[in-house]
Amino acid sequence: MKDILNSYSITELKKEVSKTNIKNYSKLKKPELIELMMKSKERFMHLKMKEKKQPKAKPAPKAKPAPKPAPKPAAKPAAKPAPKKDCVAKRSGEPKKPKDKKDYLKQSLKFHPDRNPECPEYATKMFQKLQDLNTADSRKKEELVALTRYFEVNVFKNVPFNFKIINKKKYRFSFNVSKTKEKELKKKLEKIRKTTFRDEVKFVYNV
Repeated sequence: MKDILNSYSITELKKEVSKTNIKNYSKLKKPELIELMMKSKERFMHLKMKEKKQPKAKPAPKAKPAPKPAPKPAAKPAAKPAPKKDCVAKRSGEPKKPKDKKDYLKQSLKFHPDRNPECPEYATKMFQKLQDLNTADSRKKEELVALTRYFEVNVFKNVPFNFKIINKKKYRFSFNVSKTKEKELKKKLEKIRKTTFRDEVKFVYNV
C-alpha cells in the first residue's frame, strides 16, 4: 500500500485525504502524510498503482547548414615607396662652439652619424668637428682655472683679482690695490713672466 501512495504526488494525496474526516494534514510533508494515511489505509484501498509517465523523446537536432566559403580578400594596391628623408646634419649647417653642456648635447643629436643614416659620412665629419670645438673650449677653461690658481698662490694670495687669457701670448690682470701694493704685485708678475713664461707672454694690467 505504501508503494501505491508513493506513486502519487503530494497534491493528489491531499485531495484524497480531504474526502475523509482526517484533519491536520495540510502542512504535512509527503512522507508524514503517507504515514498518516497508512493509519487509515482501509479508506484508501480504492487507489491503484499510478503509472509513471515516460518522458517524451527529444527530437533530433537539425543538421546545421554547411558554412559558406569566405570571400577572397581583394588584392591590396602596391605600396608606394617611402619618400627619402632629408639629411638632418646638412640642414643644420656647420657645428658651432658649444655655449654649455646643454648646447653641446643639442648639437650632438643633430650631427651624430646614428641620427643621419642618409648621409653618414657627412654627419661623421661634422660630429668630429663639434667634438674638436668642445674639446678646445674645455682645454681653454682648464688652462684658465689652472693659471688663475697659480697666480693666486704665487702672487696675489689674499688679494682679490681677475685673470683673463686674451690669446696664447697675452694675459690680462685686473686688481684694485694701493700704489705701493700695485708696484709690489707687478714686480712679482714680471719676474714670473720672465722666468716661468720666458718672456713669451705679455702681461696687461687694469688697475
